[in-house]
Amino acid sequence: MVSPTGGLPATALLFLEDLAANNNRDWFQANKKRYERELRDPWKAFITSVLERLAAVHPDFHDLEAKDCIFRIHRDTRFSTDKTPYKLNVAAGISSGGKKSSEPGVYLQASPAGWVVGGGAYWLEKHELQAIREAIAAAPDEWEKRVNDGEFTRVFGQIQGDRNKRLPPEFKAAAAHTPDLALKQFYYMGERPLSELTSDRALDGVMESVAAAEPVRTFLRNALHTD
Repeated sequence: MVSPTGGLPATALLFLEDLAANNNRDWFQANKKRYERELRDPWKAFITSVLERLAAVHPDFHDLEAKDCIFRIHRDTRFSTDKTPYKLNVAAGISSGGKKSSEPGVYLQASPAGWVVGGGAYWLEKHELQAIREAIAAAPDEWEKRVNDGEFTRVFGQIQGDRNKRLPPEFKAAAAHTPDLALKQFYYMGERPLSELTSDRALDGVMESVAAAEPVRTFLRNALHTD
């Protein structure tokens, strides 16, 4: 299992590699104990350690437990042509509102293909999207300053999200100068070295990415908490 200061054991990624070659229920059931020992429990322990680090510096991450943040490994295949039953990664959405809330938080995803730390506001209701757009339109220079900050762009590149082809009338003129107003989500993802995930630098690496994102995350969070 993961140490309090370290990352995932290499066996966690090896399990995912084996799952990729045997993505079926029979194999998974036969290897369920291995899954729990080598992947599920170490990932839960790692997220618990991340939460402890976050709670020490971010009040909105207090009182969260790993079980509130970790996504299931089972895939929802109801509307997909890909019927393989299991995801080939582990992921967690760390947010005071829960892993699928609109509350801006931290997103972690790990697989043999890569290790990603990101965050932002993704699951936005219509009124929440309106609130963020109003905040950006009211302070476009501040928004641009934060998303174009050198550390943010070094770690994450640019802000991401699907875009509306048509905007509410009140944002059309402003969007010519602030194109991000057309976004329907406001999120960012940054890859970190996969070797870091299985080293004693894993938690420090997470916190480095979190620090780079914090000015953008707090802008989004403040926009949703204007009352």
